[in-house]
Amino acid sequence: MRLDATRSTLSLAPMMSVARSTLTRRRALLRTFAAAALGVAAHAGALAAQPLPGVHVDPDGDRVRYRGEAMRSATVMLGNWRNAWTRDDFAALEGFYSPNALLLFPGQGTPAQGTAEVRTALERRLRGLGRVELQVVDASVADDMLYLYQRYAVATDPGGNAVSDEPALAGTATTVLQRFDGRWKIRAQVFSEGPLEPGGALLRQGAPSAAVQSQPGAMPAALRSLSCAAFEWTPWQGVTDRGGIVVPVELNGKSYPFELDTGADQTVVSSAAAVEQGWVRQANGRVRVGQVRIAGVDVGAARLATREQPRAASPSAPVGTVGLDLLMGRMVVIDYPGQRFCLVAGNDAPTELTDQVEWTPAEIRSGKLFVAAKVGQQALDGLFFSTGGAGALPLAVDQATWATLTGRAGERDATSRVTPPSRGTPQPFVGAPATGALELGGIRMESPLVYYSAAEPARFRGLGYPASGVLGNAAFWDRVVVLSLGVWPALGVLK
Repeated sequence: MRLDATRSTLSLAPMMSVARSTLTRRRALLRTFAAAALGVAAHAGALAAQPLPGVHVDPDGDRVRYRGEAMRSATVMLGNWRNAWTRDDFAALEGFYSPNALLLFPGQGTPAQGTAEVRTALERRLRGLGRVELQVVDASVADDMLYLYQRYAVATDPGGNAVSDEPALAGTATTVLQRFDGRWKIRAQVFSEGPLEPGGALLRQGAPSAAVQSQPGAMPAALRSLSCAAFEWTPWQGVTDRGGIVVPVELNGKSYPFELDTGADQTVVSSAAAVEQGWVRQANGRVRVGQVRIAGVDVGAARLATREQPRAASPSAPVGTVGLDLLMGRMVVIDYPGQRFCLVAGNDAPTELTDQVEWTPAEIRSGKLFVAAKVGQQALDGLFFSTGGAGALPLAVDQATWATLTGRAGERDATSRVTPPSRGTPQPFVGAPATGALELGGIRMESPLVYYSAAEPARFRGLGYPASGVLGNAAFWDRVVVLSLGVWPALGVLK
């Protein structure tokens, strides 16, 4: 196997702000490391005109799709690897490494080589450590190889079912993945030691709750009488495996996957799906669907906006977005730990649910649900709740507010930089931990990561309606959230 270090490797947009020269050096280091670990010599030019395996190359289209699919499948694999690490499941961990894998921890001296040595090294280190969190800084995709340069943090082990945000190790990691029979496996992995402070912020951003770990599918008694549907997470590549929420929606009796976006004022379906169903677009660009069901609840006929987008690459890819318009007048339940989405008519909500919810008054305006919260001593009156867009972030605000909440001046002081998926130009968000706790009704989140848009530092001030920021899914990952979207709107959490 030969790798073309200058032309056949497909470079992805970096997940963090680094200078072009720095990126070049990192990518060179990635390839140098891979060559040393694998004994592979890089040859320029030889593969530039060759197609990717199993792909009929349209240089712009097919390679981009291959790159995206490679990153998606690798993200899922690394999420499963991380879960096995958290459970100390060494047999499962061993299965994620290739037969001749290389693994090196800080202070290890010589690398472990081969699955038997890798498992021994993991057992020796993990028994005294907690969970691990990773965040991609840079990545490159080649024919059957994927190179990752990452930030990592490993938590201390508090014992029992407790979850620690205190880092025992932190720094950067270099990981090389290789395809074996269509599946990614870890071919080489080197963890380098660095300062612990950024590791604490990374652990807080990805912290799961003990309830999520010990009872992954348990349904709270208050939800048992509701009509619910399981939802799926879509990953933010290199950031988190809990990015967007995909729910099943029935249109005229046929089920389609839709992304849930409570920050959107309208429901949208792709023009390709509309054409497949023979729905005729009206003069306003909408299509009329005679019967819509969400989570088993009939919401009647609806006129959906259409959006030009490519045909779905797989049956599980979302064909549209469910906005707030189809949910109005109802009660919405998002069971984050159980991955359930429930819908109920507002006047049919059972008392065993409503009596166990701690409510925060809300306001519906400009097609969004606004609530008031507090971070430290700073009141934030115009936050809207969004499960889409930048919804995987706990809290996003303008830079001026960010500076107040974090005590930092700007991007140079940031500890995190992420780039949400986007249909347009990717827009990175810059983050750092708040100096105080986020308080919203019954929720208290210590030192949450707060972000602002690097490209639009006054993004919320320029929306055209009053808004101070957005609350996303990450603020509620260990909670059951209830949205009352009737005459008296409110946001609540199950006690």
